[in-house]
Amino acid sequence: MIFRIVTLLTILSVLVLGAGCSQDPQLTSPTGDTGSGTKNGTEVLGPPSIAIASGTGLAEGGVGMVGVNSAQLTVDVPAGAQVVQALLYWAGGATTGSGDAEISLDGNLVQGELIGGPVLFFGSYEFFAYRADITGLGLVDAGMNTFTVADFDFTGTTLDENNGASILVIYDSGDEASIILRDGLDMAYFGFEPTLDATVPQVFDVDPESVDRVAELTIVAASVGENRPSVIKVTTSAGDQLFEDVLGSADGLTWDSLTLAVDVPAGADEVSVQIISTVSTDPRGASLGWVAAGLALQPVEVETFAVTGVVFEDASVDATFDGIEWGIGEVVVELIDGDGGLFTARTNFNGQYRIDAPAGDYTVRINLMDYPDDINADLASSFDATTVLSQPVTIGPDSPGHHFGFTPRAEQLAAELENGDLLSNGETLKYWTTVIHRGLIQEQSERRANGHDGDTSSGGGWGHDEEYFSAEELHGLIDTIEGLYLTQPYQFTDGMELREVYDILKSRPKTDEERLYRALLVTELNFVAGLGIVGQADVLGVLISWGESLLAAGNKSMDKGRAGDIVFAYNLFEAINTGGGGGVDE
Repeated sequence: MIFRIVTLLTILSVLVLGAGCSQDPQLTSPTGDTGSGTKNGTEVLGPPSIAIASGTGLAEGGVGMVGVNSAQLTVDVPAGAQVVQALLYWAGGATTGSGDAEISLDGNLVQGELIGGPVLFFGSYEFFAYRADITGLGLVDAGMNTFTVADFDFTGTTLDENNGASILVIYDSGDEASIILRDGLDMAYFGFEPTLDATVPQVFDVDPESVDRVAELTIVAASVGENRPSVIKVTTSAGDQLFEDVLGSADGLTWDSLTLAVDVPAGADEVSVQIISTVSTDPRGASLGWVAAGLALQPVEVETFAVTGVVFEDASVDATFDGIEWGIGEVVVELIDGDGGLFTARTNFNGQYRIDAPAGDYTVRINLMDYPDDINADLASSFDATTVLSQPVTIGPDSPGHHFGFTPRAEQLAAELENGDLLSNGETLKYWTTVIHRGLIQEQSERRANGHDGDTSSGGGWGHDEEYFSAEELHGLIDTIEGLYLTQPYQFTDGMELREVYDILKSRPKTDEERLYRALLVTELNFVAGLGIVGQADVLGVLISWGESLLAAGNKSMDKGRAGDIVFAYNLFEAINTGGGGGVDE
C-alpha cells in the first residue's frame, strides 16, 4: 500500500543504500547459506562522525552501477532553495576483503570515509559502505542536477559487486526544520541466522503536535532484484504502515529511489522505520543492506485566529467601549483552552490586545490575582470592573470585540492620599501658575527663568534661589500633554501655548466641570514632569485618561447620572496636586 501526500507538513527522508547480492558478473543470491553470523561491530546505524547542517528538508537521487563503467545520477533540489550540505554515499562488496574508497563525480576524484563494514555477509563475500561530504565541490545547485559517476569498482578475485551511489542534499528554503542523519551498514536476508536476518529499526524522536501530519519518506535501496519481496515498515503510535514490494530496480539494476507518503498521527512522539527481507521462498525474499537514514522534520503550520479587544477606563460606566474612552496599557490578558492551555498578551498604549490561537473554544479573561508585578494588581486594588472579567469565545474565524471596562475608586484613592497610604510629590496649582507666568515673561523679555545664577546685572536673573522650568522646557511639557490620550480637552494654539495654559490656571471656575478642567491640567503638568503619585506612574496615567474622558463626555455623563464622578475626579486630582495629607512635598 502506497500512501499519497495531500498536504506536506513534515518531511521525513530515509536514505537507504544497499549492498546485497548483485555484482559484475551477477552473483546468485543466498539460498541455503546460513550467512557468516559475523557482524563485525558494524551491523547498526549511528550518528555520523561529521557535523550535519541544519536546513528545511532533504533531496535525494541515486544510480545503479551494476555492469556499467559510468552512469548518470540526477538529484532535484527545490527551485530557489539554498544547498547547505551535499553528501555522497556508495556501497558494494567483494571477495578480496577490500572495498573501493575512491570514485569520481563529474571527473572529480572523491575520497570516501568507511562508515560500515567490512561485513562478512555470506561465504567469503564482504560488504563496505562509504560517505563523502561533497559540499565544497560546489557541484549541487537548486533545480535539476545531473552528474556522471565513474571509477566505481569493488574488485574481487572472481566476483565483485558495484551496487550504486546516491547523493543526499540538505537544503534551506527559509522554513525551520530539524535534520537528523545516521549512517553505517546493516545487512539483512530473512534466511540467515540472527542477527543477519533483519535490520535494526531506526527510531526518530519527533515533537508531538495536536494535529495529524503527513510525512514524506524517501527510500533508496540496493540489491533488491525484480520479484524479490521486501517491506518498508513505518511504525507510529497509530500502528504500522506497510509498504510492500515497492523496491525493484527503479534507478538501474538493483538500485531504487522512491518517495512514499507516511501518516504521522496527532500526539506521536516518534517514528520508527525498518526495511524487512520478506519471509518467502517463492519468490525468494530480498537480501539488502542499509547504509544511511535521514529525518527532516518541519514544524506544523497550524492556522491561527485572533481574539481581539480593548481594556479601557469606562468613564460612562455603561460597560461599553465608545469613542470618548481610552484604553489601559500593559494589562495582561489571558486566553485559556479547554485543557487549561494558556495564551497571554499585553495591551498596548491604547489598551488594545490580540491573542492568536488555533480554532476552538476558549475563555478570554482578565486575571487580577496572579500578576502582582503588573497593572493587573493595581486594577484589583484601586478599580472596579464594569464588565464581566471572563468571556467565552469561539475562534475560527477571528473573534473581535472582547472588551473589559474598569472605573477607578476615586473616593478610595483620594482617601489613601489624605491618610498617607499613597504618597504624591505633585506640585500645586500655585506652583504651576508661577512657573507658566515666568515662562511667559521669559518669552517676552528673554530674561533667564532658571533661577539665580549670581548675576545681579540688569536682566541677569530672577533674584531668588528657586529653580523653574525654562520657557523652552515648558513648551516641551505642553507638547507632551497635547499628545496624551484623547485629543480633548487640551489642545492649544501654536505660539500661544503658554498664554492659554496660564489663562486656564488663572481662571475662576464656576462649575464642577470647570474645576475638574483646571485641576486635571495641573495633574497632567505634574505627570509629564515626572511628578504625581510616587511609584504609580502607570496608575496615574489611567486616572488622567479617565479624567479626560469625563470632560470629553460633557452632557452625556450628566445625562447618565455621572455628575458625581466629576466631583470625585476633582477631589482626587486636587489630592494628587497638593500631596493630600501624606504628601512628600509638605
